[in-house]
Amino acid sequence: MAPNNALGNPTAARLRAAAEGRPAKSPRRRRASGGSQPDGVRVASSDGFGAGATSMIDRSEVAARGTGTAKRTPLDEFEAAARADGLVASELRSFWTCVMFLTRLPCPGWCDHHPGYLMRSMAHFPLIGALIGAWAAAFYDAAASLWPPLV
Repeated sequence: MAPNNALGNPTAARLRAAAEGRPAKSPRRRRASGGSQPDGVRVASSDGFGAGATSMIDRSEVAARGTGTAKRTPLDEFEAAARADGLVASELRSFWTCVMFLTRLPCPGWCDHHPGYLMRSMAHFPLIGALIGAWAAAFYDAAASLWPPLV
């Protein structure tokens, strides 16, 4: 115990008991009273969301509220739109978004830098990167065969 408790200063449990208007119980009194719960175990009188015996709101009302909002998030909107478009159309848009992001090549007008499709297009980065590298190597090889080295 802290030295101030030895001097007779009240503990937090005693202050709480005094504020609630009930007598402070020491661990000895709890053991002597023969409670059904083991020592140090408290039983909750309400659930974690504030409903219960000490609440002004009934448990059924809290349960009926659900998560608190029926509003769809932007991610929910994106997922619903991607499912509505179909798997092939969604993957094509992801592919062309990747091409548009990694190159300056002209792409179809129906694809853009939508964050959701840009995140999905990261799966295509290795393939598109390999194609860009092969194209650059072919261009370099063709240029090296046409012109002599400068140095």
